[in-house]
Amino acid sequence: MQTKKTLKAPPRDSSGMSPVERSLVQHIMLGLGIVPIEDPKLDYRRAIEAMSAEDARRFKRKFRKMWRKLMKKDVVEAQARNRSPKAGSPVTSMEESKRIADAVRSPYGAGKSIPSRNERFARKKKVFDHVWTTTIAPMISNMENPEDPNRTSR
Repeated sequence: MQTKKTLKAPPRDSSGMSPVERSLVQHIMLGLGIVPIEDPKLDYRRAIEAMSAEDARRFKRKFRKMWRKLMKKDVVEAQARNRSPKAGSPVTSMEESKRIADAVRSPYGAGKSIPSRNERFARKKKVFDHVWTTTIAPMISNMENPEDPNRTSR
């Protein structure tokens, strides 16, 4: 009998992370080409200002690409949840589809030239949670349970 493996939930802030988790976050996020986000509440503009202009541009673009991809995935999932009950047909009207997309995008300030502090926080949190659940938590789980036959391989 196989049991579903539960992964460690993302910490609320960096104080809930062990030094190993902190190192993994930094290593993986730098490998992905984004600024390491240990605590999404912190402002990373100072870290970006310390980089060369070319590196800062590259890090910002990678981050924007990642959160846009996640946001688009959320829009598709929200539209799929709101399908009409008739044989899973898609949302019938363009207005309804646009309303759903706008509702999903609004917390991130999509389309704004300058997002608010809360919108920047939501973007960082979205990216951090995604990286944590897809990459970091499985790695931590594998390190904590090396003999587990159900462990995920990376």
